[in-house]
Amino acid sequence: MDIAINIQGEPVYDIKLDSNNRLVTVDESDGVAQKLKIRLSTQKREWLFDQTMGIDYRGVVVGKAPDLRVVNGAYIAEISRVSEVKRIRRLELLTDSPSRSLGVSFDVETIYGQARTVVAP
Repeated sequence: MDIAINIQGEPVYDIKLDSNNRLVTVDESDGVAQKLKIRLSTQKREWLFDQTMGIDYRGVVVGKAPDLRVVNGAYIAEISRVSEVKRIRRLELLTDSPSRSLGVSFDVETIYGQARTVVAP
């Protein structure tokens, strides 16, 4: 069980509280989805306690013409590092050339027997 993080809505990336201002917790597949969103939103070497966590956005993703096979592999490697993920069923890079943005949408099978669709920046 983990403390829920407010990933959508305001304030973003703050601890999520219910209507009575109590901590909200997540577990099982919701917890896996939260872990994945956090890992994929983290720049590699950004977090002091685990310098290997995250995507190497500056080295792999950002650039004039990044190799999408390498980017795809970076996402697969990071998703696979979450111990509760049994299998990645689908992974799609969401590119938007005009805004020069990249996201990812994927389906994973968890150890809890549930499939989760996750969309991350």
